[in-house]
Amino acid sequence: GLDTIKTKGESVAIVLGLIGARPFHDGQGKISHYELIPLQELGRPRIDVLMQLSPIFRDTFELIMDHLDRLVKDAARADEPPEMNFIKKHVQEAMRDGMTFEQATARLFTQQPGQYGTYVDDMVEDSAWQTQDDLAQLFVRRNSYAYGGGRAGQHVPEVFQRMLGTVKRVVHEIDSVEFGVADIDHYFSSSGALQLAARRRSGASVKLNYVESYTAETRIEDLD
Repeated sequence: GLDTIKTKGESVAIVLGLIGARPFHDGQGKISHYELIPLQELGRPRIDVLMQLSPIFRDTFELIMDHLDRLVKDAARADEPPEMNFIKKHVQEAMRDGMTFEQATARLFTQQPGQYGTYVDDMVEDSAWQTQDDLAQLFVRRNSYAYGGGRAGQHVPEVFQRMLGTVKRVVHEIDSVEFGVADIDHYFSSSGALQLAARRRSGASVKLNYVESYTAETRIEDLD
């Protein structure tokens, strides 16, 4: 949330870049929605994106959440081959397994309305865990509330779990030189916990990258 405010939307731009979309401006120059870039122009497949929001983002950017939700649904309905559109591919698979279109297109998740924090940091600080599964399960319990398109914090743990199983890479933007990834618990309790939960769900390796955008040169660092 605060990073989005300070950078004027860089985190949202990362999502648009991965999906292959751009802002559409109305006659007054305001963004009315995000539109898909044609595949011929994009030149690569659309990447599906699971968006873990901070509660500050949830409370501040309701319109942007609706824009992003509409974009996901537009991608899911696009007349494109699934091998060039991983959003469409995953939505079709989920619907074949019995999910509705609304469930299958949920991509924005965080805590339930009025709640703040993953509590993973508290569990670690209090030494209140025995295995990494305890941390992953807490993260899923706290963050399986969907937003965008009128969902308003709908509790859909089965949808969140399914999406976690598709995650190949976690990306977290760092826009400040004030704190490094080992200085404060914010990083391991959010992107670190997300990586852990995705790895536990899929049983596969999941990369974690930090996008450092606080200088003139943006760098993508691998956590390893």
